[in-house]
Amino acid sequence: KYAYRGKKQGRLLVSVKKTDQTVAFLVQDDGNGLPEDHPYEFKEGFGFMLVRLLAEQLNGTLKVKSQQGKGTTVTLSFTL
Repeated sequence: KYAYRGKKQGRLLVSVKKTDQTVAFLVQDDGNGLPEDHPYEFKEGFGFMLVRLLAEQLNGTLKVKSQQGKGTTVTLSFTL
């Protein structure tokens, strides 16, 4: 919805990072980033809320980092 508005193409990177104590699933884009007034950490949308609640049930975290003009990264992390 927000990622590539006004652009013809972009990149989406899906990756997994593991350390001795954690595993993190990352989804990154190089799009427009979320609007500054977009409350993405507290978004009440059903999909975001469902993923956040499932992560919390597994003692995980869901984080969103976005920069205007540089893209957005969503990270789902779990302690091993």
